[in-house]
This record gives sequence, C-alpha cells and structure tokens, in this order.
Amino acid sequence: MAHVDHLPIFWSFRRCPYAMRARLAIAASGQKVELREILLRDKPTDFLATSPKGTVPVLKLKNGQVIDESRDIMFWALEQNDPENWLAVWRRNPAFTLAFLDRLMVRLNMILTGINMPAVMIVTPVQLIAIAAAYFWPSLTKIYSKQARCQGRSLAY
Repeated sequence: MAHVDHLPIFWSFRRCPYAMRARLAIAASGQKVELREILLRDKPTDFLATSPKGTVPVLKLKNGQVIDESRDIMFWALEQNDPENWLAVWRRNPAFTLAFLDRLMVRLNMILTGINMPAVMIVTPVQLIAIAAAYFWPSLTKIYSKQARCQGRSLAY
C-alpha cells in the first residue's frame, strides 16, 4: 500500500483486542487513517522505528506524534469527532469510564482467548460492540439508569 502523507498511520493487528477498541473509536469518530495491518511475528522496520516496544496499536499523527496506547488512541479519535457523544460519560465521570474500559478489556481478552479466533477472522466494530453488550448490558443499564438516559443512538444527560 502506498503511503498517504496526509493521513495518520495506524498500525494494527486484527485479532488484538486493544487494537480492536482503538479501531472501534476511530471508526465511530469517522477519522480517516492509513491502516497498516501487521503480523506480530514479522514486524516491519518502519513500524519498529515508530514504536520500539513493538506492540499494537500504534497511531502516528501527521505532526509526527506517536500514540502507542489503545486508550489514548480512543480518546484522540473521539476528541477529533464524537458524533455519538461517547466522551460525555468520560467528561462527567473520568474514573468510572477508565475503570469500565479496564474491566471491558479484561473480559474481552478472556472471551477472545476462549474463542481462539482463526487467523482469517476479522472482528468488525459492530461485532466488538455486540460482544461487549452481551456481557456488560445488565451492569450498564443499572449505571446509566442513574446517570443518563438512552436517547436514540446516543447518551443524553
């Protein structure tokens, strides 16, 4: 794939749950990135030059800044554009949001490890939401019934 100078570069691995949540936020925000799927057993030299620790996901912005934590990539994408108002919960209660994201990742790792996904399987953002919803909907409805109300496709306060 030819390098597109005007887009941030996003290195990902399709089966990594951390990369999945970063892809989800990028997709939800509508941000355009140059996606570079890599194989973890065969990491490209330009990837390693950008991220010496060699983990995914990694986002290299147009200004050269490197973001190499999935949570930070999520917040970057949603700070650019948050059409579903996902950051409203974070702005209102950052500690709750960060604890929820951590809990979600522990559970997703357990689920995805248990599934032992084949190498050709790609989990889309919609499938990732479905996995999360199946396990977290009861606790989310309890929390949101006290803090917010669901309104159409977004949360309202």
